[in-house]
Amino acid sequence: MPLWLQVAGAIASAVLSYFGRYDDSHVQEMIKDVAYNLNLALQRLNEISIQIARLVQAVEELPEEIAANDYRAALQRLNTEVLASTIRYEQLLKTNPKTSLFVEQIKEIYNNVVEARTNLQVLSLAGNVQFAPLAASIVPVSLVLELGLLYRLGREGRELRRATQENYHRWFDFLLDPTEPNSVAANVNSGVPALAASDGRVNGGILSIALTNPSTPQAVYGLEHQIGRSIRSPFFPDKSMAQLLNETWIRFYGVLTATSSTVNGERIWDIGAISESFQVEQYAKGANGNWYTPVPKWTINLDTYDSGDLQRFRGQNHAQRVADIMNSPKWRNFLTEILPASVAELGENNRIRAELKFASDVLAALQAAGRIFELNAQGTLAIEEAA
Repeated sequence: MPLWLQVAGAIASAVLSYFGRYDDSHVQEMIKDVAYNLNLALQRLNEISIQIARLVQAVEELPEEIAANDYRAALQRLNTEVLASTIRYEQLLKTNPKTSLFVEQIKEIYNNVVEARTNLQVLSLAGNVQFAPLAASIVPVSLVLELGLLYRLGREGRELRRATQENYHRWFDFLLDPTEPNSVAANVNSGVPALAASDGRVNGGILSIALTNPSTPQAVYGLEHQIGRSIRSPFFPDKSMAQLLNETWIRFYGVLTATSSTVNGERIWDIGAISESFQVEQYAKGANGNWYTPVPKWTINLDTYDSGDLQRFRGQNHAQRVADIMNSPKWRNFLTEILPASVAELGENNRIRAELKFASDVLAALQAAGRIFELNAQGTLAIEEAA
């Protein structure tokens, strides 16, 4: 799975966990934590913001057409402001909050965060739905930081508070509106059926048995060259030439091991390990059912073919007969088309699953942050109280 998705998922989970610590009756406590509790809220926000810095770095390593998008620069700018603000805020909290310098510094920090946030906000309103959760990942952090700063301004921050409320109100409405084509909600809504469709393809594909039995080798495809099966004996019409001569039938199984790990609460398959584990098992038996090798343990449906070239086959040694099935159209199609396509589909399933989890966690964090906004707008939070 791409590094940026791993980091992004961790951020969304961290933000969601942060907001989950506060229920509706303690949202004012949350804002006060940001305003006053340096060892609790600021440290946590700083940890999240540092993770977002890692995300920006990971995004820079994406293909150019993705990494070059404006979201990256805007996200980086806002994140930098959040990091810088927490550092400056930490220093300010060690000074006398009753001085005019303290108030001016708080305003400056607030204005810097708002300017960077507004830039990202504008981009998110017109951007690609694929990047909506990425742009929104820091929104709950900036919201809480701005409200915490306004709380420290007391009654003097009332007008700024109203402006912040109106701005976030519009943005949250947009991000949470599934009818907006590039909102986070729309991203989640499109991701659910996309994942279901991908799950259907994976579950109906050759890898399904390996995924159902992870960490153990599983045969995903079997092919047997049943030479002479379709040629009837001229002397014994009820028998094929293969049965009459008890021809040797060579069988191949493609075997691999599916391994996975849990990333941000989701099972993600290790595509590289699956590909590296692939091996071919060979078996041989007589057309009348007698085995020349150990009997294979696999029970998957067997694919077969009859090249029909019985005369050539009878003149071959075992190595040549093995090469014959190895170069057959069906086996080559399995190796060059079916198996790579199945592994690629599983990789796509990983991507869709991780992106949907990321978007869903961001959406949940936005909903939690939106709840704080609503209570603040209704006057439940006494943001304008003097510090």
